[in-house]
Amino acid sequence: MRSGRMRSRTRSGFTLLELLLVLSIMGIVVSMTVPNYLVYRQRALATEATIALETMAHLELVSILETGASIACEPAPTAIPADRTPFAATETWQRLGFAPQGMVRYQYEIEKTGQAGFVARARADLDHDGLVGEYWLDGRDLELRSSNPGE
Repeated sequence: MRSGRMRSRTRSGFTLLELLLVLSIMGIVVSMTVPNYLVYRQRALATEATIALETMAHLELVSILETGASIACEPAPTAIPADRTPFAATETWQRLGFAPQGMVRYQYEIEKTGQAGFVARARADLDHDGLVGEYWLDGRDLELRSSNPGE
């Protein structure tokens, strides 16, 4: 006969219900954070354009003060980048003094508007949806503007 004492069974691990509950909570948390992450990522990527445009505007204003004329610069890189691309500074960009270090995500251009006017532009398709977003800075008021469809 067995003794009157029963062995207690200890279980280690989790039940299927507990695992499903944890996974569903994690799914809810992730679904709430991903949209915020995408917004912050777009803002961070747009920082490149704002810094570059402010630098280009500063260099144009220096050129206007020194020579009385702004410098027009052709789009560089020649096509809107699909990903990070090296910036090849042509003669006009070198004359302006603008040469970003490393890779760029935007296509940059400076249009001349009159003798001492300019509009600096940055274009990119950061979310790869086929719609090109654009930032520009007008030399008349130095206000940064944007038209960023889908970004």
